[in-house]
Amino acid sequence: MKTVRDTQLMVKGPMNVKALVADFQKLFPFLKLEIFYDGKEASMYYPLTRLDKLSSCRKLHDFTIHDELTVREVMNLFWKNMGLQVGIARKLANSNVETAFTSQWTLRQQNKVGSEIFREFE
Repeated sequence: MKTVRDTQLMVKGPMNVKALVADFQKLFPFLKLEIFYDGKEASMYYPLTRLDKLSSCRKLHDFTIHDELTVREVMNLFWKNMGLQVGIARKLANSNVETAFTSQWTLRQQNKVGSEIFREFE
């Protein structure tokens, strides 16, 4: 049985992009967190940059991501608390699929579907 600690991630302004994406990946191995800055995916162009340096907010607020949040809720948390635009994609074989049509699903559901699809391709 998973504990609450195993399924949550605290997001803080001093975190760098690479660390946040890696921590998210550990919790949700079949999902990919994409952070956008200046029209580019930050993990590719700004991996060692701190979130507070990419933010459009003057004052950032820490928040927690957990597996019962929907994709839409996570996107809203990043925008409201950090002024960051994010996307969450589900892994499908060697590519990623945008979760826009299933944004009302929880992270747990998204990750489970990704896992099931992955097993079908093994």
